[in-house]
Amino acid sequence: MRDLRLLIAILAAVALAGCRRAEPPDAEAAQPRPAARASASGSASAAASQPVPASTARPAEISAAFRRDLATCPAAIRALTRDKSFIDAYGYANNRESKPWNDFVAKSPARSHKDVKYLLANSKYFDLGISMQGHPLALAWIKAPGIYCAPTLRRLRDIESTGESEPAWFVRSYFLDLLQSHDLKNLAGPTPASPGDSDYFRQFAQDAARLYSGQRKQDFRAWVNKAIAATNAERRKIDSAAGDVAADEQHRVLDERVRFLKGLTG
Repeated sequence: MRDLRLLIAILAAVALAGCRRAEPPDAEAAQPRPAARASASGSASAAASQPVPASTARPAEISAAFRRDLATCPAAIRALTRDKSFIDAYGYANNRESKPWNDFVAKSPARSHKDVKYLLANSKYFDLGISMQGHPLALAWIKAPGIYCAPTLRRLRDIESTGESEPAWFVRSYFLDLLQSHDLKNLAGPTPASPGDSDYFRQFAQDAARLYSGQRKQDFRAWVNKAIAATNAERRKIDSAAGDVAADEQHRVLDERVRFLKGLTG
């Protein structure tokens, strides 16, 4: 009898382990949420290269939803800015570590605002966090506490899982432009971002070269040419602008950027 009970216990444990293995973790929830530029870089570049199942939505639908996301971040932040209790509660680090951002937003009186409702209903497509150092994907800020709203890469992964298309290129090029602008804006700062060294920008651009090598190849080449022109245009600002980084170093960073960009289509 004891041997029979032992056998039953072993079989039950094996069955339970099999059930647990059969339940895949939520890929989006498993990603680290960026709290500053460095951590955002790592999570974004990793997420951009993760394979995902093909989306059931059409590319045009995903692109339209992404445009709505872009409009929602600033509008929702404006509504939340008026709620001091939300700002105080979310600004406390111990609170943020214990609960996700949408728990705080759901308790705000601003939750009845149409854009905040959309934010909550589509929370996997948004990232709210705090960073006093800047965030390369942030679209809106509550400046004093450093609360930002940024899109996640979920729409990008969804739309690119459907293959190469004009709507997919719109979403990819949006992020490329945002990162390009962010890097150039910080060129004269204390720690300039160099795409020759930055895994964040490099991953996005290299993924674009790989994914848009067919029917949208000319779109990608046109973006590279535009990015090179924007990079070279920054040289005119260096000598007359005061900054924490020497002019020679800024020119070196721009040279690296141009070499990197040219290599994408070489």
